[in-house]
Amino acid sequence: MGIYSEKQREQISIEELNRMLRITTQGRVQSYISDNDKEPMWDGNIYVYSESGSERKNDFLFRIPVQVKSKLVTKFDNQFVSFPIEKVCLQSYLNDGGIIYFVVEIKINDDGTYDTKIFYRMLMPSNLKDILDTVDEGQETKNVHINKSLNSRDKFLNVCMHFDKVRKIEGIDLINNRLPIEKIWGKKINITTINGINDLFNGDYCSYYVDENNVKVPVKLLGEFTEYSIDIR
Repeated sequence: MGIYSEKQREQISIEELNRMLRITTQGRVQSYISDNDKEPMWDGNIYVYSESGSERKNDFLFRIPVQVKSKLVTKFDNQFVSFPIEKVCLQSYLNDGGIIYFVVEIKINDDGTYDTKIFYRMLMPSNLKDILDTVDEGQETKNVHINKSLNSRDKFLNVCMHFDKVRKIEGIDLINNRLPIEKIWGKKINITTINGINDLFNGDYCSYYVDENNVKVPVKLLGEFTEYSIDIR
C-alpha cells in the first residue's frame, strides 16, 4: 500500500480525473488542477466551453471550483465513500457558491500497477447549508457522502451544466433565507434535475419558487416524496 508517496497519489488522482473529464464532456471541459496547488481548500477549477476542444475566450461559458482527494484502498467502494471535510471548508464552499468534490480511490496491485475509481459529489449551496446545519457545536469535521461514481459512459457535461444552473439560483443570501414549503402552500414549485424523476428520490435536485418580482427563491422541501404530478410542456 505504501509504494507511492502522497504527492505521487495526488498526481495519479489528477491524471485519472483529467482523462475522465476529457472522455465524458465531449472535449468541452478544460481542467486547471495542480498537484502543487497550495490553496488550503480548493485544488483548482474546471472551465466549460461552448465548443469541443476550444480554449478561446469567446467560447468560455463558466468555471466550477473543484477539490480532489486521493484515498488508498484494498477494495473499491461500491456506491459511495464517506469522506471527512472540515467545517471551515464547508462554510467556505458555501460562501463561494458550491464546489464539485472528487475522491479518487487508488488500489495498488501486487505488481506495482494500480487501478482507480472516481467518486464525486456536487456540493451545491443547499447541500452545504443542510450539511452545516447538522454539524454539532465544537465539531470540526463532518463525514460527507460522496455519492456518485464517474466512468467513461457518463455524461459529465450534463452535471457541469446543472451545477451552473443551480448555482445561479442558490445565491448565498437566498439560500440562507430559503422558504419553508409551508410558506408557499398553493404556489407553483419548480424543480430542476439532471436525470429526471429519479433525482427527486436521491436528493439531487434544486427546488425554487418564482416570486412576484420574477426572482427564483430556493425552497426547502421536507420529508419523502409519496405522490407527484408531471406538467409536460
